[in-house]
Amino acid sequence: MRATRHTAWRRLLAVGAATLLALAACGGGDVGSGGTGAPVVGLAVGTVNGFGSVIVDGVAFDDRSAAPITEVEPGQYRATEVGLGERVEVEFDQPGVAKTLRVEPALLGPIASIVAPGRFVVLGQQVIVNVDSTAGPVTQLDGYQGVADLAAGDVVEVHGVLVPQGAAWAIQATRIERQAGLPAYLKLSGVVSELGVGGASVFKLGGLTVDAGAASVQPAGRVLADGQAVVVMGPASTLGEPVFGAAQVRIRTLPAEADEASVSGAITGLDTTARRFLIGDLTVDYAAAALSPAGTQLANGLYVRVEGAPRADGALAAASVTVRDGQSQAEAELKGTVTAFNLATMSFVIRDVVVDAGTAQIEGCPAGGLSDGLFVEVH
Repeated sequence: MRATRHTAWRRLLAVGAATLLALAACGGGDVGSGGTGAPVVGLAVGTVNGFGSVIVDGVAFDDRSAAPITEVEPGQYRATEVGLGERVEVEFDQPGVAKTLRVEPALLGPIASIVAPGRFVVLGQQVIVNVDSTAGPVTQLDGYQGVADLAAGDVVEVHGVLVPQGAAWAIQATRIERQAGLPAYLKLSGVVSELGVGGASVFKLGGLTVDAGAASVQPAGRVLADGQAVVVMGPASTLGEPVFGAAQVRIRTLPAEADEASVSGAITGLDTTARRFLIGDLTVDYAAAALSPAGTQLANGLYVRVEGAPRADGALAAASVTVRDGQSQAEAELKGTVTAFNLATMSFVIRDVVVDAGTAQIEGCPAGGLSDGLFVEVH
């Protein structure tokens, strides 16, 4: 359990023009109105990059009526807290107003080995630490001072996106959080391969063999197939067995009843002629999409937010594709009231996140400068 709310990104650092910290004080509330008009049914899947509301890849959601939850065993959820860098699924029936908020880690289990600095293995899945904002959200660490502190045997919760590594897949981490101990159920995400390798319901996820013969497959009625992106949960007691016993396999898919969806991740399989690409195993048709920023040239490896409508064939018909590279927009943003201001270090706290404003550009503050009680925006 996390001790405080919004504990990731312990310090927001302003180190240069690309990561300039801008503060605008005075006025405003810290939660948006959520919009008006006819209700819609939608889903947003992405990385948390700010608070004021919960901000998911640059889009703010009023979360006052959506207590965050996470699945701890098949079909069982508990209340949790939201941290910067976490991957979440937000359901909404009004634009900008969260109805449900699910925290969705990609991996939960022990580190099996450290392959190289910034690269390790959890439950047979390669994990890559990202330090380049142009390639997607920079990996946030909770419980570690730095990447060098990661060690084999540590139990970690990893959030991230699927990225290709040659013929295989890896998880590019958006957040790594050290856990106190091994949970009852472990979780892993990946792309199904070699289905039937040791039985009708046996398959590979990265370097791990999974037996789903006794598992519940979600959504109901779906059939496993090679190439599907899935999330597997199984008891920790089967970890040492030659084959990991799955209790639940969830096939990642957009809900057919959704009127609109937003999905973020890394582009793969780009086909500029057909105007299609993949995010994980999700096909995105961008033939009618507006690209942002203006003049954007899509390329494999770019981290993007896609907004559009789910189609009957499972693809996403994109209305817009926005590149999230930390350059054309803020990589992280906070809105809230300054507390614990320290003039000597120019640091303060907003919503349990420590902000270092020592080299920041300060805008719009009163004559007295920063102080406790000011409402500010931090980029």
